[in-house]
Amino acid sequence: MGQHVLLGVVSPPLFLLGLSPRMAAAIRSVPLAGWLVAPVPAQVVAALVMIVWHLPPLYDATLTHLPLHIFEHFTFIGAGLLFWWPVIGVTSATEPRPLNEGFKLLYLLIGTIPQDAVALVLQFSRVEFYDFYNHTQRLFAGITPVIDQSIAGAVLMVVGKSSSVIAAIAIFLRWARRELGQDSVLELGEGGQPS
Repeated sequence: MGQHVLLGVVSPPLFLLGLSPRMAAAIRSVPLAGWLVAPVPAQVVAALVMIVWHLPPLYDATLTHLPLHIFEHFTFIGAGLLFWWPVIGVTSATEPRPLNEGFKLLYLLIGTIPQDAVALVLQFSRVEFYDFYNHTQRLFAGITPVIDQSIAGAVLMVVGKSSSVIAAIAIFLRWARRELGQDSVLELGEGGQPS
């Protein structure tokens, strides 16, 4: 789970932060990319990738078929890039109607719902979902597949929110600083003198 969180939640915003405005505009101009990075399709794709890959038959299949496992990882990365596109400054600036700070915060909040749904099911289930772990060697004798699954849910819940929390704080502070700056300008009259 730690690997999936790093691939789908932590690394995509870092990758997008490394793009120049010209690179972001070039990616955005690729056919179909403009539609996929819009807030609603990006949310839907990210939610589907999160939920579908954690369905027991597919998850177990990824653990026994290496090409499918690699494909799963690419979809986590791709869905993460789509999800974060409307939030990161340089990429969101390529959108015809970029989200304002309030909508970015709401977007991030909505984006945690599918992730939390998977995390809560994993954390509080008393039944192991993934048969693969019943037949594999355990690193620690006392950690049963159900306990391992609960830990995975906790990792998804806590570490999976790390990027969203950091982004939300940065967005809120930027928004507050801009609003406070505008208030200061409004309080000044002609020539920078208080009105």
